[in-house]
Amino acid sequence: MKSPISIKRGKVAAVFIDLQEEHRRDRRYRVEGYGDILANVQRLQEAARANNVPLYHWAY
Repeated sequence: MKSPISIKRGKVAAVFIDLQEEHRRDRRYRVEGYGDILANVQRLQEAARANNVPLYHWAY
């Protein structure tokens, strides 16, 4: 079983990179399981917001 982690408030941010729609639609950039990835990202973002963790989004 994994041990829970402890994160100090004010010392962490959540960074999300390359979550563009083209990864779902454009065959050249398609990522298998992208819907599952987005569901996990949404869960992480909700947890971050609930704990006042800053969120940063970048598109490459």
